[in-house]
Amino acid sequence: MDGAHMKKNLLLICTGVILITILLSGCQEESNNTEQETKTVFLDSNLVQLIHGNLTFNLDNGIVKSASVEYLFKNLLDRQLELNVSAEFYDKNDNLLETVGTKDIVLPAFYEEQGISPLTNIITYDGLNASDVEYVKLIVEEKE
Repeated sequence: MDGAHMKKNLLLICTGVILITILLSGCQEESNNTEQETKTVFLDSNLVQLIHGNLTFNLDNGIVKSASVEYLFKNLLDRQLELNVSAEFYDKNDNLLETVGTKDIVLPAFYEEQGISPLTNIITYDGLNASDVEYVKLIVEEKE
C-alpha cells in the first residue's frame, strides 16, 4: 500500500508542476501597445489644463493599426464647463493626418479628472497613416 500511496503522491506532484508550467508560460506574451509620454500630446486652452496625456500605438503582429490619445483635464474656471473634445493627429512634418472626435464632457468648477474612461478620455485614429502619427493636439471647445 505504501508503494501505491507514493505513486499517487508522485502523480499529484507531477500534475501540479505541469499545471504551474502551463500557467507561467502564458505570462511571456508580447505587449500589443507602445506608449509615448505627454510630450507628444498638446493642448492650448484657457478653459482646462492637461494633467495627463499619453499617445499609444495599438499593434497587431508588430504593425500599427491605430493611434490612441488618452487625457485627463482640470477645469480652471469657477463654473461648470460643458465641453467638446476632439484630437488632431499630426505626422513628423507637421501635416495634419486626421481630426477625430468629438467627445462630450462635463466638468464641475475646478474639478480634476481622476481616471481614464474609454467613453470620454480616449480618442482613437485608425486610419491608414496611423503609424505616421508623431504628436496629437487636443481641441477643447465650450458647447454653446
